[in-house]
Amino acid sequence: METIDLQFFLEPPELTVKGILTIEALAPLSMVAAQPGAYYRTQSIPTNEMVYGMLENALGWHFGSMNLQIIEKESKKYDREKLIKKLKSIAFKRFKKDEQWKSSKWLTEDPLKSGSGFMSLLAYHVSLNLKPDSEQMFLHYDDLWTRHINAGVSGRFENSSRNHDFRITEVRERISRKTLQFDDKSEKNKEGEDEKIVNNEEQSEKVGKKNERRLTVEEMLAVPDKTTLHKKHLKPFFPFYYNSPTLRGYVVPSQPYVFEIVTTTELKNLLFEAIRNPKSPLYLGSNDGWVEATLQWTD
Repeated sequence: METIDLQFFLEPPELTVKGILTIEALAPLSMVAAQPGAYYRTQSIPTNEMVYGMLENALGWHFGSMNLQIIEKESKKYDREKLIKKLKSIAFKRFKKDEQWKSSKWLTEDPLKSGSGFMSLLAYHVSLNLKPDSEQMFLHYDDLWTRHINAGVSGRFENSSRNHDFRITEVRERISRKTLQFDDKSEKNKEGEDEKIVNNEEQSEKVGKKNERRLTVEEMLAVPDKTTLHKKHLKPFFPFYYNSPTLRGYVVPSQPYVFEIVTTTELKNLLFEAIRNPKSPLYLGSNDGWVEATLQWTD
């Protein structure tokens, strides 16, 4: 397993190394800075957090919930937020008596989050400043983008998924004819009373309770007209995720983005090698916003 060197985070963010980071768009960019609603509104320029994410991709830093050895002989499961807090804790113990750093944001504040919730390991040790370009122009347009949504407990899948188990086709036809309905509440018959749906010689049960079994297709087809069943009976016949066409904004910049970058001596070579030979594809915003980057140190 490849070792990821994060020792730079444990050293003070003494920003003494200056350079120029140039990012050229190879495809239209959709750079949404906050959690979107029905419309994914793009910015014309990337936020610093987006550039940090691009740099981390180049470095090959991908942290889900995984086992990481932060200190010798200790291997625990960390997600990104827990990882940053752990590194902060180690650094604080080292520098808590240092007058210059003991009250710094690097040691004392919660991990910085972007509008979409991204937290970068580089936020304290890399400073970015976009250089203005009077010749920069932007082409903006909107396009439909396929969004993958977790059906979860909302159960919206039956009206939104393009795919379903063929065995449920007749049930969907009953839904279209309004002879059978589904919701996330208790099950009712046409008189509005609790209905004992399944009846035979061996059992008589009211279905729809949280922990009871789901109905088969045959049982759903056999219920009387105007019956309302719980949505949970449909779930096994639809994908866990469904697709939803969503309007998304894109931008095409006429010129590369040029950033003044200042960092530490510990990160200087790491960043240079990562941009020269990235370990993952580089993008800004959505992962189809491919870019190419170059980095030159001026100090």
